[in-house]
Amino acid sequence: MSAESPSDDSPHFGRGVPPVGASGRWRWVRVQAGGEVECVSLTSLPWWFDTHHIDGHTLGCLGPECPRWLHKTGVRQRIFLAVAMLPPRPVWLLEVGAPAQPILERALAALGTLHGRKLLVRKEGERAKSPVILTVLGPHPQAASWGAEPDVGAYLRRLWAETIAARERAQPPADAERD
Repeated sequence: MSAESPSDDSPHFGRGVPPVGASGRWRWVRVQAGGEVECVSLTSLPWWFDTHHIDGHTLGCLGPECPRWLHKTGVRQRIFLAVAMLPPRPVWLLEVGAPAQPILERALAALGTLHGRKLLVRKEGERAKSPVILTVLGPHPQAASWGAEPDVGAYLRRLWAETIAARERAQPPADAERD
């Protein structure tokens, strides 16, 4: 059920959707403990990636290009969606875990697409690490006029490769492979 993505250097990278801010990066949806956020999906399908969690950050597993030191953290599957708070832009990234999978599967089976659907993202509990609960709501009335979907897969692979490279330049891991 994961969407396919062209290579990172493809002319479809980002599909013409401009990044937000001077950093050239999309924003991340953050939900406070006990809070909720409503957003609208800009993508038809969720993107599933095997990821590593290190120093409080999620980094995607880059397969053969993934550094050996990163694999010491283990791998977990995460789900990503491109969303907007005020459609159709700017683009924000929503990361959710395994509890969202059956919710998304049911929504896709019933609706065929997530594009243009309102999403309610809630963080139950009062802890920062409380579970995130996702609810798929009705359609946004202007979704059909938004144009091409952001290429979440290509964007995340490029972001993670840049982040890993920057981390290695700043502080090479002690067990990094040496030539």
